[in-house]
Amino acid sequence: DLTQNQFNCPYPSALASHLDTGTCSYLINASVSGTGGAISPSGDILRDEGSTLLITLIPDPHYSANPVSGTCPGTLSGLDYTAGPIFDNCTVVASFSQITHIVSIDGGADGIVSPANDRVVNDGQYLAYELTPYQGYEVGSFGSSSPSNCPLSMSGDTLTVGPVTADCAITVSFVPITHVVTPGV
Repeated sequence: DLTQNQFNCPYPSALASHLDTGTCSYLINASVSGTGGAISPSGDILRDEGSTLLITLIPDPHYSANPVSGTCPGTLSGLDYTAGPIFDNCTVVASFSQITHIVSIDGGADGIVSPANDRVVNDGQYLAYELTPYQGYEVGSFGSSSPSNCPLSMSGDTLTVGPVTADCAITVSFVPITHVVTPGV
């Protein structure tokens, strides 16, 4: 049985020694914690002492990459993590978070918007609000601070927002019901 010390490497955890170059090799274990994305490459990867390893983070739709953790030194630039330089066995652990947005709504006076508070919604999801005008009023208009990221549609008394792809503010106005009187002949 060979032991790690028989590789004549300066670090006892070396997995192999290249006798022709005098370079030792170490194991990088690259993995994902939780859901929401993948990395490439992943699993156990053997790297020569002093080298680096480029790992690409691949978030699923509606997710973003979190800072990388683990025991390998390295730097994250965009979605690329460069592990190294490698001088010992180490780990790289990627994780991802659901992207969320805040939707606020202002119903003004003369009616009730329910719910009336700011709401957190996952990226790509929909929200519904019930609009209830006071007696003698009706919904006059509604709008979004970002129509392309928070499109609106109205059906009956329900205002639907979505799919939401950014923070936005919704405004609703209630106006008095007016009647047109036509004089009789």
